[in-house]
Amino acid sequence: IEMPPVSPVGYLSDFSQWVNSNVKYSEQMLKDKTEGEVIISFAVDKTGKITNRKVIKKLSPDADADALRILSNTRRWTPGKHNGRKIKTTMMITVRYVLPEK
Repeated sequence: IEMPPVSPVGYLSDFSQWVNSNVKYSEQMLKDKTEGEVIISFAVDKTGKITNRKVIKKLSPDADADALRILSNTRRWTPGKHNGRKIKTTMMITVRYVLPEK
């Protein structure tokens, strides 16, 4: 890839920070003291739309659903380019769940 896709908040590291700042704990996750990581993969198609959202590493049903929820709230990206043409690009990020301090 000559140019990787760019999210509305910046490159992948910026997007990962944005995702992690939008984590929401469900009542069940708080009750179960759920902590850990969810790894999600997704594709940015030629139009910048996010497709093929998948949980690669699961944590709990609520955490997995939350990670996909955050991804679905993303606006269009600038698609990646190779040889001057827009291409579909598959990406992965880690979503971290750390219990909020009381």
